[in-house]
Amino acid sequence: RFFVKEFDSLVYVADYDPAHVLYYKYYAANVMGEDISVMRKNVEEIKKVSPESKTLYLPLLAEISLNEGKYDDMVKYADELAQVNKESPYVALYKSIAYRFKGDLVKAAKACNDGLAVTPANSLLNYQMGIISLLQGKQKEAFSFASTAYEQADTVNAYVSAASLYSLCAQLLGETEVNESIIMETSQYGYPISDQVQKVIDGELTIEDIFLKGKGDFEWN
Repeated sequence: RFFVKEFDSLVYVADYDPAHVLYYKYYAANVMGEDISVMRKNVEEIKKVSPESKTLYLPLLAEISLNEGKYDDMVKYADELAQVNKESPYVALYKSIAYRFKGDLVKAAKACNDGLAVTPANSLLNYQMGIISLLQGKQKEAFSFASTAYEQADTVNAYVSAASLYSLCAQLLGETEVNESIIMETSQYGYPISDQVQKVIDGELTIEDIFLKGKGDFEWN
């Protein structure tokens, strides 16, 4: 709240785009662990002050719906985004995640493949397709998608998640040298592999435990 108060006092005296101001308030709320209702309020305000900025607020609404477990809403927002920009990777991304949580891996795979047909090197879509392939028991395919996700990652979060998935796939296939290379590279950057990877290898967790329950993704201590 202190950040928001100071932020508001600074932007008040300058001529900033109100939609962008609200976006950064949403982002700050996200980073600082504010309640999801605070994030939704900021995004709804973006929609109100700039209804034409659909490519900005629709992915954010889909992300909030994911955190709220409202998977049908995710599909709805993705469909609305497709009407504005059908080639946006977020259309496929949020549909894929929503269908995975709903237990429909066939639809999840189709949505992801539709996105990959447009942007085959997209790290986030390759990551999702790697997860879906693992859940379908297709370990070699998952390994290939995880490799691309890892190589094409362009943010820290994408890189760390892809590294964990790639490491898991490598170990499941007995690709020891590949896994050692992943561990070495991530260690050099100071980034950790999720502890859940080893728990799957040790039989303490299943792939379904990670990707179909809770947050539906890797977690870090």
